[in-house]
Amino acid sequence: MNFYNGKFIVVEGPDKSGKTTLLKSTFGENNLNTETFICDRGIPTSIIYNSVFKRGDDFKLRKTFYETISSNKYIYILLDTPWEVIKERHLAERDDRHREISIQKKIYNAYKKFAIDYPFFITLDNYKDYKKQLEDSFRVISDYCLNDEVNFDILNAILKVNRFKEMMNYKINWVFNSLDHLQTSALNMNILMHNIFNKFDIYKQENLFETFIDKEKIKEIDIKEVYERNKIISDLRFNSHIQLTKYDQDFNSRRFVSVNDSCLSFVQCNVRDNSLYFTINFRSLNAKNNLFSDMRFVLLGIAREYYNFIKIYQFKKYTKKINKINIDINISSLHIA
Repeated sequence: MNFYNGKFIVVEGPDKSGKTTLLKSTFGENNLNTETFICDRGIPTSIIYNSVFKRGDDFKLRKTFYETISSNKYIYILLDTPWEVIKERHLAERDDRHREISIQKKIYNAYKKFAIDYPFFITLDNYKDYKKQLEDSFRVISDYCLNDEVNFDILNAILKVNRFKEMMNYKINWVFNSLDHLQTSALNMNILMHNIFNKFDIYKQENLFETFIDKEKIKEIDIKEVYERNKIISDLRFNSHIQLTKYDQDFNSRRFVSVNDSCLSFVQCNVRDNSLYFTINFRSLNAKNNLFSDMRFVLLGIAREYYNFIKIYQFKKYTKKINKINIDINISSLHIA
């Protein structure tokens, strides 16, 4: 699977920057498929036009935009076409429907400022061949994160929290087709952690990730958190055993939970539609090293351990039905300490 499967890819840029041409040449006429949704412009354009034309309070727009970036489901791409090229294209097609060049310049400058304010945009500046540059960018990202969605989402979250210092109610959703798929992602996380990367400038953020992922610090965190983490999986096992054997609850019970006052404060799991669902809430999470450590624990310490528990315990009949593992994570405060 590609790292961008299941994502909303939003291509942004002013009029005549080449968005439609890029979409048609890269993704074809049919931009909607079963795995990825690609669209021309989104909420950033609404915010920019609202600002340029002074249409009033944009609180709701910015709130909605913040909700999209407080999620692992969106990838924003900005086309940074030179102004002179855009101006020439406007003049060549100018008619009564086109705005004055001075207004177009204001819109262009607003996009430039927006990209500075939100540096996690993938910025493309080779207007003569955006298609190749986008493919090259995705190839570099794919190589860097081992073409793994989990790695990509962790790195993308680091970019965002580095910009905002704290993000409230950050959401992550992963769907794994099998236990092997989940374990492969966990293995790729370990490979990413142990590799040393000298440069990764697709987002113009050189050496940022090396300051957020320190394998020695992660080992310290793993040791420090071992008792609280063991309690979480023990609670899940105990509650499952009691509900299924003592009280003869159906496996769809919502009572398979672990609650405590640590940063990882709530875990719930149940079976729906032949899938194992995990809902996981973090009260607080420090993105520097803890993000990597905690996400690895979610995959291996919670999802894999619980899956194996119900498989080897007396609940084998339930695991035969499971063909997907869904993980929904909500982080109340994702921050830099």
